Amino acid sequence: VPLSMAKVLGSMAADLRWFPVAYIFTMFAVLPIIFFLLSLAGVAVVGVLGSLLFLALLALVILTCLRSTRPHVLPEALKRDPQCLPNTLRVQKLEEENAAGASGAGSGDADLGAAQAWWQAPVGWAFTWFAILLLITGVPNAQWGNMKYAKFDPREHVGIGAWSACSTQYTEEMAWASAPSCSMQDANRCWSWHMSSCSSADFADTAGANEMYEKSWENCTAHYQCTPAQWQAACLSGGCGGSGHESQCENLTAAVARDF
Repeated sequence: VPLSMAKVLGSMAADLRWFPVAYIFTMFAVLPIIFFLLSLAGVAVVGVLGSLLFLALLALVILTCLRSTRPHVLPEALKRDPQCLPNTLRVQKLEEENAAGASGAGSGDADLGAAQAWWQAPVGWAFTWFAILLLITGVPNAQWGNMKYAKFDPREHVGIGAWSACSTQYTEEMAWASAPSCSMQDANRCWSWHMSSCSSADFADTAGANEMYEKSWENCTAHYQCTPAQWQAACLSGGCGGSGHESQCENLTAAVARDF
């Protein structure tokens, strides 16, 4: 396949001096940019327009192969050789070369037996480039990172891509990184919902007390979008009993806070 493609590209370069530059520019610049822009438009656009473009290229390769190997199966309209068509792609030139080779007038074949198999190269390279371009177009739409919260934290994980963030907690379109709507009064209110018994002398030191702190954090997150710093300030000011109260507040905050 590489030798066959080298033959075709070499013949095209001999026919058209500008072909090497155009080939490199098209394969390494135009097509990647086209697929990249299609990927930005969304999955549906990539599926529809990308499929149409792929089918068009595939049809062009098949037509070129049939013109070079089996022109007799094509209608007359597809066997015509336009004046601007390079000799490498002309049906009449291929027929003349085959006739010369059959009569013994031709010279040695430098194609190593691959003269009739050159079309396999564009097919192989087309599928290879198609796979590479699919990987390239997947880059801007892939998940670049994520935010995972502690097990007790009710917030759903968030996946971060190049242009957006996705999570099951987002039920509708919303502004990214919107400002929290929690005030200190809200933080004090939501913190106290599950802390009615925290005034007991050993509240923070009893087994399972951390679950009460976690429920308090859940309230502040679900209802007021309070930040960890706001919740910690409300927790420390609550003055719950037990020597471990301050540690409970700080440990929970350390578990849910993210270092961005």
